Amino acid sequence: MITEIAPGVHRIEVPLGVRRNSVHLVVGVDSVLLFDAGIAGQMPDVLASALAHVGRSLDDLSHVVFSHCDIDHWGGAGDVRELAPMAMFASHRDEQALVEDTEVALARRYQEFAADHGVGWDEEFHDLQRSRARPVPMDAALSGGERIDLGGRIVEVLHVPGHSRGHLAVWDVTTRTLLVGDAVLGDSVFDLENRLVMPPNYRYPSDYRATCARLAGLEPEWLLAAHFPAMGRDEARRFLRSSIEYSEVVEAALRDALATAICASTLELVRTMQSKLGPWPVPLGDFGLAAMLIGHLEEWVADGRAEQSRTAAGRVEWALRA
Repeated sequence: MITEIAPGVHRIEVPLGVRRNSVHLVVGVDSVLLFDAGIAGQMPDVLASALAHVGRSLDDLSHVVFSHCDIDHWGGAGDVRELAPMAMFASHRDEQALVEDTEVALARRYQEFAADHGVGWDEEFHDLQRSRARPVPMDAALSGGERIDLGGRIVEVLHVPGHSRGHLAVWDVTTRTLLVGDAVLGDSVFDLENRLVMPPNYRYPSDYRATCARLAGLEPEWLLAAHFPAMGRDEARRFLRSSIEYSEVVEAALRDALATAICASTLELVRTMQSKLGPWPVPLGDFGLAAMLIGHLEEWVADGRAEQSRTAAGRVEWALRA
């Protein structure tokens, strides 16, 4: 299904089972930009028809920008390359290696916490992700600040870290529409029936809050996040504010949990937070919580509020510094 959200800005629904997911087209006079590509197997069924729906063809697709390194956002890259071989493919320079190689993405993103924290995914999940991914080399590595002229329409690429280190967003100057992927996530991600799926899953808390504040400062008329319905101006303002506020709720709950323990492992803290803030389905909920909690705790260690140690088995434990 394709929906015009603002003049020349179109949403294509590419759901993941019961989970909402979407990619977006920005249409200029001369060419079209695609933001994200879903997973392998989705784009052949929808991209050409979506472009035809807006009066354009695959030959008009000039740019494909990937928001970040999670496979549900770039897995369909190989399909799009076959459909539009002349388009320029781009991701953030810090995540290019992950977007170009499924095994690198699995090791550095999905298994980031396995060895040190005991939180990760089994081989069945890895095989599922491999089936969803068709990586291709990028044509450009972006840093944020680039401006793309689609003909009578300028879009600006923004570096919006927090969910991941090299997350990108696209700001359509003409309609004041923000395409943000997973850059902001409110207080939870929900499925199509409004059931909890996973927590906000930011990785770098201070960057995440700064990103939310920066995007709020743009005062967008529309905010288009991949896993949420389209948000108009007032709802976008509330959503961005709630994203900051929820990270503060997580931080306070984590502080309370550590205050009652001499030290705790990441997995123990995940279980505590599931009972305090969740529950979210396992394993998505555990992984998302681990990303958030480790992010906060790493910042606390860096500024002296907490300390880190290891068990005999090599697993990380955390304690508040007296």
